Amino acid sequence: MQKKRRKETPSASVSLDAMTQWQQEEIDAAYWEEFITLDPAEVCRRSLCTYDPADGAYRIPLLHRGYTIHPFRRSITRETDPATRSHRSGDILFDEALVLIIYLLRAREIPLAGKQQTEKDLPGGETFFRGPHELARRPILKHFGRNPEAFHGAAASLGGKRLDFGDAAFRFQALPRIPLDYILWAEDDEFPARLTIAFDPTVSDHLPLDVVWALVHLTTRRLVDAGSESS
Repeated sequence: MQKKRRKETPSASVSLDAMTQWQQEEIDAAYWEEFITLDPAEVCRRSLCTYDPADGAYRIPLLHRGYTIHPFRRSITRETDPATRSHRSGDILFDEALVLIIYLLRAREIPLAGKQQTEKDLPGGETFFRGPHELARRPILKHFGRNPEAFHGAAASLGGKRLDFGDAAFRFQALPRIPLDYILWAEDDEFPARLTIAFDPTVSDHLPLDVVWALVHLTTRRLVDAGSESS
């Protein structure tokens, strides 16, 4: 992507605490300016979202929650919200806003490849997903590594579909064209807990790697929050 992207991705750690600093970030105005030039029919065809011409708004699910995006107002509303809120209000976090906007701008009208790949298999992934860009596995292992049954409940709250892998595995429809698989092997007497996060190869056609990274952090945070609420 040649255009100026946004403020630099936080490089602190793979912990979820680091994500709170994103609450004060703002979507680059250039993205909103690009958004309002697009043909709504074309955006809907590429991303599988819907458009309300009377409201001038796009509607799209993200991890089993509905969102409404108003390009001209530069605002994003979660459908369960009692009133329209910008992501800058403190309710919609920056990672949610970033994932939604970039997906609507960049999604392509292509079918799934129907395969599973780890992040290291994505083009450029072996170099990118290291150090500060390591995917957010540790919070899942900490909260669910000894309790895969709790992971089942958390995954169900995000609309996860069970997979026949590991001790607890689920596929999440993160966005209409982006499935995301979490495969957990629980800790036992011989081995520590392990987590594989897998993607359809087409994910990199819809999102750049740093936004894939943000999507995984968002998914992990939602799962940990759901597990904490049910415990």
